[in-house]
Amino acid sequence: MMAKRTLAFLAAVALIVAAILIRQQLDSPAETAGSAGSGNDNGGNADQRLTAVCSTELEPACAAADLDIAAVEDPQVTADRISVEGGRLGASVWIVSDPWPEIVAEARTAAGLEAGPAGAESTVVATTGLAVVARQDRIDALTANCGGPVDLRCIGDRASAPWSTIGGQAGWGSLTIGIDDTATTAGLVTLGAFGVASFGGTKFASNDIDLDDDFAAWFDRLANAVPGSGPGGTTFLDRFLNIPATASMVTALSGPAAKRVEASSSADQLTVLPVTPPVAVRAQVIGTSGDRSRVDAGKLRRALADLGWEAGSTGAASGLPRAGVLSALASRWTA
Repeated sequence: MMAKRTLAFLAAVALIVAAILIRQQLDSPAETAGSAGSGNDNGGNADQRLTAVCSTELEPACAAADLDIAAVEDPQVTADRISVEGGRLGASVWIVSDPWPEIVAEARTAAGLEAGPAGAESTVVATTGLAVVARQDRIDALTANCGGPVDLRCIGDRASAPWSTIGGQAGWGSLTIGIDDTATTAGLVTLGAFGVASFGGTKFASNDIDLDDDFAAWFDRLANAVPGSGPGGTTFLDRFLNIPATASMVTALSGPAAKRVEASSSADQLTVLPVTPPVAVRAQVIGTSGDRSRVDAGKLRRALADLGWEAGSTGAASGLPRAGVLSALASRWTA
């Protein structure tokens, strides 16, 4: 009799446990197609929290647009994470500038992977260019020495040269150029723009970078003209505006640079010179259509405009080489 009661009790316990497990299964939401295939956290589910990974140069705009920021990081960090199999964005949308989405897409294609999070559609919210920020007297000296308007080829040809040999004063030292780390948008775009200036166009290939001895020597002189890096988290423009002796000139995204120079105490001594050939950099919201529709694009555009970006897309070509060539330039630069 006791054995029968024990068996009955155990059977009742088993039924209760099974009921609890079934209820938990019913209450637990299934993984959405977006989170499995796109690498995003919610795949456009309006009932879930909208979060954003913001590139460093766009962080002030992300904050001003009241986005729920999951991470602020250099775009190379994000790109490396989502370029590999199983790589996840870690948020609903990616707020990023050119050329990083193309770099991710090309890396995933080369690895035989699906498009991933960067392959989702994008909404362009603002555009800017690239500029050289320098003291006006340095630009005046280069203009005379180059025999015309200062472009990147003129600057690159004279990188590391003593100023006394290129029309400047001996007390200026040598021509140095502050170029940010290639993990940043300004840094990578600068390398691409210098490459285009040297080759005379965007149609050069990755192997040209190493096989063309003249370019290799020119590019190495350019790298040697970059002063040592400063404190983490600062750009060359940050340092230049505080201590102009940091470098002869620096490169930066043009719209935001012009805003900052205008507000600086040295504004009357400095010039912001858009690079020639010109470059166009677009700020984008990347994610599923559902997630992008939940971002207040108007507020983000206004925040970027306040920082010096031009709202919307100008329709201009990027003026940069292909993503793979940019990656090859960055690899040589850091080698």
